[in-house]
Amino acid sequence: MRRLRNSKSFKTFTVFIALNMLFQLGFPTISFALTSGPAQEEFASFEPATTTDMVDLYSGDFTYNIPLLSVPGPNGGYPINLSYHSGVGMEQEASWVGLGWNINVGAVNRQLRGLPDDFDGDAIEYDYDFKDNITVGVNGPDISGSPFKSELFGFPQNIVSPSNFQWQLYYNTFKGLGYRIMLNALPETNHMFGLGLSVDSQNGIGVEPSISLRGHIKDVTIGNKLSASANNREGLTDIGFSTKITKKVNESGKNYKRSGLKGIGLSSSLSFATVHSVPQVSLPFHTTTSPFNISISEPSSPYYWGEYTSYFPLGWSGYVNTTSLVDDGELTVNAYGYLNTHHDVFNTGVKDFTRDPLDYSNKVPNLASSSYTYDLFSYTGQGAGGMFRPYRSTVDVLTDQYRKNTSHTSQINLEFGTKGIDTHVGFGFPSGSSSTESGRWDDGNGLAIATTGATDYEYAYFQAYGEKTGYKENNSNEDQLYNWDGDEAVRLDIKKTGGWVNRSFAVTNDYK
Repeated sequence: MRRLRNSKSFKTFTVFIALNMLFQLGFPTISFALTSGPAQEEFASFEPATTTDMVDLYSGDFTYNIPLLSVPGPNGGYPINLSYHSGVGMEQEASWVGLGWNINVGAVNRQLRGLPDDFDGDAIEYDYDFKDNITVGVNGPDISGSPFKSELFGFPQNIVSPSNFQWQLYYNTFKGLGYRIMLNALPETNHMFGLGLSVDSQNGIGVEPSISLRGHIKDVTIGNKLSASANNREGLTDIGFSTKITKKVNESGKNYKRSGLKGIGLSSSLSFATVHSVPQVSLPFHTTTSPFNISISEPSSPYYWGEYTSYFPLGWSGYVNTTSLVDDGELTVNAYGYLNTHHDVFNTGVKDFTRDPLDYSNKVPNLASSSYTYDLFSYTGQGAGGMFRPYRSTVDVLTDQYRKNTSHTSQINLEFGTKGIDTHVGFGFPSGSSSTESGRWDDGNGLAIATTGATDYEYAYFQAYGEKTGYKENNSNEDQLYNWDGDEAVRLDIKKTGGWVNRSFAVTNDYK
C-alpha cells in the first residue's frame, strides 16, 4: 500500500478525483437543464386506429390498440382508440389514462404571435424603469464689460452691443460634467458677415456663419439675413432666412413729442435632418424646465428713475431640466387581438400588429410597412392534419396606442439693487405648459371614417392555410363565387387640400 500511495499514477489519479469533486461543488452538472422537460403525453404520441401489429419488429416494443368509438362525421366519422406502448422512458410522464397509455382524440396546437387573437380590451400593464434625466446648467456672464442685464421700467434695452464671449457649465445625470463655450467672432453690428463659434464637450464643435444686407429708402430700412448652422458630428443641420422692415416714426402732440421705430419681420428655416423615424411617443414622459435669472445692481452704478443695470459678477443665469416617467413608469392600456381589432372604437389601445424597423430617408421615401401578427393553428388527428389561421373581411387602419408627453416651464427672475435710500426689488415667474400626443391620424383621414361602423358580415373568420378565397364575379350574380386567381396590391389615393398657405394632405376612400 505504501508503494501504491507513493506511485505517480496514484497521485495523479488522486489529484484528478479531488479536482472533480471541487468542480462539482462549484459547477454541479446535476442541476443543468439538459432537456426541455416532460411533454404532454396526450400530444406527444399518436397511434392510428388501424394499427394491428402488437410487436415492433425493429425494437421489440409491445403495442396494443383498443377501438373505443367513432364520432359521427363526414367520410365515415372520426375513430377514437385507446393505445398502449411499452418501453417507458425515464422522463416520460403518465397521461390522464395511465403510464404508457394514450387516447388519440386529436390535438390543436396554437402558435402565439404578438397578442392573443381573442384579446378584447384585456388590460396590459407596462412597468418601465428609467432613471430621471436631470441637467443643471449655469450660464457664465460676459466678462468683456457689457452689462448682464439692462432694462427701463421692466423692458429690456438694446443700448449695448451683444456679448462676444459666453460660456456655460452644466451637469447631466447620464453624460456627466460638460462645458460649452460660445464666441461671436464677427459681430453683425460692425460687419456684413457674421461668424459664431461654439465648442461643446458633449456635442462637438459648431459653426454659425451669417450674411446681413441692409438698404435704406427714405425712412424705411430693409434688412435681410441668411444664416446656417453646422456641426462636426452632424454636418449641416439647417439654413435660416429672415427679413425685417422698419420705418422711422415721428409723432408729436399738444404736450409731447416722440420718435421711434415700427416694423415687421418674417423668418423661415430649412432643416437638413436626413433620417426621420415614425412620429411616435414611445414612453410617457414629463419634462420640467426651470430657467432662472439672478441679477444684483451695483450700488455705485449711476441710473435714473426706472432704469436698472447689472454687471459682472453680480448677474448670473442658469436652468434645471428634469425628464421623468409619468406615474413612475406604470402604464395600463387595453389590448385588442386580431379577431377584435374593430372593437377599439377610441383608437387608444394596443393592436395586434408589428412594424418593420425602417426609418424614413431620402433613399427610402416610404413609411415603414405594417403587418398583422395573427396566431397560427395546427391540428392533428386520425387521417387528418394541417394548419389554419384567422382572416379579416375588412381593411383596417392600424395605429400605435395613444401616448402623451407633457412638459412644463416655470422661470424665476430675481432682481435686487440699492442706491442710497432707493431700493429696487423685482420678481418674475412666467409659466407655461405643452404636450405632445401620438396616435391615429384623424384630420383628413377619409379611410379611417369609411372603415368604421357596423356591417352585415363577419369581421373575422377561420380558414385553412393556403386555401383559395372566393370573390363575386358581378353584383347581379351574388350566389356564384370564383376562386381568387390574382393578387394585386391596394394603394390609397392621397390628395392635396387647402391653399398655398394651409396646404395639407387627405386620404380618400378610393383604392387604386
